[in-house]
Amino acid sequence: MDLKTILPLISTIVGGLIAIAGVFIANLISQKFTRSNDRKNLIREKLEEAYRLTIQLDQLFQTKMEMVIRCSEDKNAQIDNPIDQIIMLLKCYSPEDTEIADKLAKSILRFKRACFNHFDMVFTDGNKEKTFLVASQLNESSRKLNMELQNNIEKIIRRNT
Repeated sequence: MDLKTILPLISTIVGGLIAIAGVFIANLISQKFTRSNDRKNLIREKLEEAYRLTIQLDQLFQTKMEMVIRCSEDKNAQIDNPIDQIIMLLKCYSPEDTEIADKLAKSILRFKRACFNHFDMVFTDGNKEKTFLVASQLNESSRKLNMELQNNIEKIIRRNT
């Protein structure tokens, strides 16, 4: 066999291998971009859910504070505290905000205790003003932490769109 008959065969084989490699590389790049976009969309969706839960949490603060102001706890009011869901979502999708969420959870616990103490004072004719003041201060600090968390989540959502 001479070089003139082998050369077209070799060039055909090399061209085919290059074409196959090109298709393979294009497919890998396409999958990488698709995965990256899917991940960004998932993170955005989960953080939007966390943001909605912080709004629900703010409503919880308002409802609890209204109960404190009225000096009556509505036994029929079923108020869900979404802080555990928020913390879980942030640990999975925005670990840098977990610290704020943990502070918020502790603040919520202190606020709930203050509300309980206030209701206890109302029913035992104790110093209602002092417990009201403590509850309102804890309500405000919890709401500030919640707003800070909302702002952080909002920034991350914007970054992932």
